[in-house]
Amino acid sequence: MKELRLSKETEIPRLKEMWKLCFGDEDSYIDYYFAHRYRQEDTAVLLSDGKIASMLTMIPVWLVLPQGEKIKASMLYAIATHPQYQGRGLAGELMDFANDHLAEKGTSFSMLVPAEKSLFRFYQRQGYQEAFYLREIKVDDRQMKELQRTALGAASIAGKFYHAGPEEYNKIRESHFRNHFHVAYEADEFSYQKKISQLSGADLYGIDFPGYQGCMLAERIDEDKVLIKELLASEKDLVSVILETAKLLPAAEYFFRMPAFLGQSLEASSVRPFGMIRNLHDHSQWRKEKVPGLKFDQSEVGSSGYLGLAFD
Repeated sequence: MKELRLSKETEIPRLKEMWKLCFGDEDSYIDYYFAHRYRQEDTAVLLSDGKIASMLTMIPVWLVLPQGEKIKASMLYAIATHPQYQGRGLAGELMDFANDHLAEKGTSFSMLVPAEKSLFRFYQRQGYQEAFYLREIKVDDRQMKELQRTALGAASIAGKFYHAGPEEYNKIRESHFRNHFHVAYEADEFSYQKKISQLSGADLYGIDFPGYQGCMLAERIDEDKVLIKELLASEKDLVSVILETAKLLPAAEYFFRMPAFLGQSLEASSVRPFGMIRNLHDHSQWRKEKVPGLKFDQSEVGSSGYLGLAFD
């Protein structure tokens, strides 16, 4: 017998067990997540014969269209099925339940970030389509030296890095997305991300440049690797930011992420699909009747949609 509903705090031990089995994170991270990010009203579960078999989290976000219109949305996160119950389609059932629940509460779009390339096809069968893209560049010692030579003849000025608070970071971030299709977050999500970044040995950073501010969200993977989950600055200043990052967070390898519309001058960079979206109006008769005609049209936004914060 199956039961689909929102979670209860008494079920946290089972959810932690599943998280460990499915994602393999350290106990310290799992404990931190459930102490600081878990909300029972944002967590959906599927029970089989009274035992939780699948879980997912619904993170409230905003979908911002190029003209500035904000639409209520939700990002599905940490979708997991206990190994004993995998292969039965339970995750798909739970996602349908979660999306119906969201639609009934007035949420227009559901989005997610597939954990690996092979999952894009799975989520397409659940009604999702590609909508968000990242530009990435890996920089090692050799490439850093090449960038240093490039910077010698450039007109850019090194920005001044400082530790940014969640609200300030969010404000700077949004200033870079005027006329761009993107996902916006509440400051609380950056409060959580800041703690995660600090626990890793990095932080959220503001970057002062003449006439404007940039920002950067960093996590240290280990002693030799740093992941820049988000970098926002003017095109002409990207190389100087990369070079300054090497001074700020010494490592052997760096992985930089930025919106697809940035970084076209970085020769070694590449763009890949990152996030997917589902229009809940197309999948819920309740919503179709209340808001007729609202559609997500990929042709209106091209391939530059941006979803930067995925807690991946």
